[in-house]
Amino acid sequence: MTSMAPLRGVRVVDLSWLLPGPLCTSLLADLGADVLKIERPGDGDYARTLLPGLFRLVNRGKRSAVFDLHEPGDRGRLLDIVAQADIFVEGFRPGVVDRFGVGYADVRKRNPKIVYVSISGYGQSGPMRSHPGHDINYCAEAGLLAIPSTVDQERPYRMQLPVSDIAGGMYAALSALAALRQRDITGLGAQVDVSLTECAFAWSAIRWADAPASDQDNWKHVSPGNDIFCAADGEWLAVALVEDKFWAGFCRAARALGARVNLDPHSAPRPNASRDERIASRNAIAATIALFPSSAWLLQAGKQDIPVTKVAKRFAKDSMPGYPVRLPGSCAGAPAPALGADNARLTANPAAAWEIRN
Repeated sequence: MTSMAPLRGVRVVDLSWLLPGPLCTSLLADLGADVLKIERPGDGDYARTLLPGLFRLVNRGKRSAVFDLHEPGDRGRLLDIVAQADIFVEGFRPGVVDRFGVGYADVRKRNPKIVYVSISGYGQSGPMRSHPGHDINYCAEAGLLAIPSTVDQERPYRMQLPVSDIAGGMYAALSALAALRQRDITGLGAQVDVSLTECAFAWSAIRWADAPASDQDNWKHVSPGNDIFCAADGEWLAVALVEDKFWAGFCRAARALGARVNLDPHSAPRPNASRDERIASRNAIAATIALFPSSAWLLQAGKQDIPVTKVAKRFAKDSMPGYPVRLPGSCAGAPAPALGADNARLTANPAAAWEIRN
């Protein structure tokens, strides 16, 4: 028996580009919502050409229509579609959608039950609401870049994963569903104000909650044995010798491989040791791992029950993931739509925009 999609019948208008908004609506599409992506004339969402792999990943299972919101006719057609929608997602700086005539006040007049999700860098209010920015700016404001990842790190570090964009997209999807549940009770929609900076801060607080009192003190999560090390064959291994039992297992593994090093299984590197001691411990671990190939370490990891894994270098583009959680009724994910694939039908009859998915 095929399970019904959790969001079957939920109608979503996606007026967003690049990553945060499209990620939010791709999650909703994975759960069975009918998502109509609204794109600008010409090249549409500029991720189509700038980051085509990302575009395919976060726009899977959607439909596409090209509307020029500078034109009253297209703006009217969009409002006709929104009148029957459940969720509207936009990702512009505050004020832009108001100038287009599709801001929250405009949409709410046509549909008081709409859940209107606004995703922006710094939120809809406050002194920085109009500031430009990208992920690195939001992560910097949130304190993420100042959190060290290794014992010898001395400067802020730029992460390649766009943390604020991903966090914002996920919080937006979660909050949209919460607002839908709230609407079930009250009968009224709401505006959901998603600040990418605040979403990044919510994640960075996981580390800042146990931050040291000064820059001279140690961060508890930064351990000499919790790092990435290079094996003798040039392969990189992720090693997490955080608990004493894993340190003891690592020492046994080194002895089993024939390493002639002075590693005491009863004296794990201390997280509260001085910086020089911590760096010396990390260097000793690195020197030990460099003695043997990755295959030998991985074999010992299984025997000694220690957390050692190979660092994956690349993933095939044809193996991009869909919805990552096993949930009855979640969708396999159809391909991303061609630009304007649904324009003909919508232009003829905007009221017939929606379809029921599985």
